[in-house]
Amino acid sequence: MLNAQTFVWHLSGKLNVKALGHTVKDLDLNKDITVNAFNGLTGIKIEKFSLPGDDPAGKGILVNIDTSVNNPSAIQMYMGSLTLAISYKDTLMGYVSSSNLTMVRGPQTLSMKGYLVPQSTPEGLAITSEMMSRYIGNLETETIATGFEVKPDGVNSVEWLSTAVKQLKLTVALKSPAPLQLIKALNLGALGLTFTPPTAYQPATTSTGVIANYSLPDGFGFNIAFTQ
Repeated sequence: MLNAQTFVWHLSGKLNVKALGHTVKDLDLNKDITVNAFNGLTGIKIEKFSLPGDDPAGKGILVNIDTSVNNPSAIQMYMGSLTLAISYKDTLMGYVSSSNLTMVRGPQTLSMKGYLVPQSTPEGLAITSEMMSRYIGNLETETIATGFEVKPDGVNSVEWLSTAVKQLKLTVALKSPAPLQLIKALNLGALGLTFTPPTAYQPATTSTGVIANYSLPDGFGFNIAFTQ
């Protein structure tokens, strides 16, 4: 039902019908009806993405995500605690969870919290660097959110629901809602131009110093390497 576009709901049993003050009892019901399903919850959009700090438990970097999602089905489903695994280029990036989640009919906003896992391999570090560079550069990056686990009561999982959730695979475009302005100001020292006959129209440029005022968009700690 989570991934299908429609599903068939079979209704059977006895029912009572009341209309215009009259009641007809014990009518036989045996009917199949076609109902819109969740259709894989396509079209998810990230409205907010932030990395507020390092995880106190040492799991990695904290992440907060607000996503807009549309449920095309007429059915509402209470999922409780839902956890998704986020990956980019087949590399696990981290996990995000939402608690007391009810998939209502139509559009809604899901607030999810989790963490990005540390990367220990050169490939993992390179892919993480690429994803974050694209995000800072305001480029759309296609990530994959896969169902990891669901606990309706927040503690215990339900086998049939967990099996369905693990088959859920969502394509989510990661992009900053607005361009990030990291460099706030740039101050140049004394500027020198060196003209030579071969470089008469392309002089070499030197400066006594360059001072950049910048602010980082999030609160996690990391090392900065300076290059020339």
